Amino acid sequence: MIGIFFIGVYALFILVAVFLPFLIFRKRAKNYKKKRTILSLIIISIPFFVYAFERTLYEWECSNNILFYPENKLDRPLSIAYSGHISKGSRAYRKSNGKNLLNVFHDFSFEYIVSIDGEENFKLINKEKIIEPLMNSEVFPYELRDITNHERENVLNSTKYIVYDSVEYKFNMILITIYIYDFKNDKVISAVSRVSHSKGQDIINILYHYEFGRCSKIEAKYGPVEELLSKTFK
Repeated sequence: MIGIFFIGVYALFILVAVFLPFLIFRKRAKNYKKKRTILSLIIISIPFFVYAFERTLYEWECSNNILFYPENKLDRPLSIAYSGHISKGSRAYRKSNGKNLLNVFHDFSFEYIVSIDGEENFKLINKEKIIEPLMNSEVFPYELRDITNHERENVLNSTKYIVYDSVEYKFNMILITIYIYDFKNDKVISAVSRVSHSKGQDIINILYHYEFGRCSKIEAKYGPVEELLSKTFK
């Protein structure tokens, strides 16, 4: 059904390219045949110009992808804050070898992960504004168990790294940059970016239905966050 719709849309597009010049340039117009031909070619070439523009922009953004991390891996901290989605309570855990283990970052684990709320760019706000949401965050131990308030407080006070991302939308692209930020020293220690190109569902994107996929300077088995963590920490 979708294929028939696409064929119908393109057939209509060709009909417009053929008949619209006839409606605009009548026989009494000077050089009407030449003008009709030029206008038809312009209309027919519109999809190619759109494709070329988006492809050029996509390749340009891909060439500007970033990837950096410490030359020497840092000691893995006991805890790290993460602004991404973590399911609440026991739903954040999975069964593995008879144990309920935290299902975040796949096989790259920390003793604790702090689920910090907020979609802000933590690098652009001061330390004081980070402390409040951090101290109100939920703490997940690697293995499902209850933790005391004292243990939670110690974890939050010792946490210094935040994993967060920034998202930018440009035409049919999503530009995502993932950061590991040492907020106590006000320093981004690692970052990787990725460009994803996909078409939406409006009429223009249905008419020009193509996708370029995604590009990044990092090849990740599970995801760019896990790969960046493994390149940053021992």
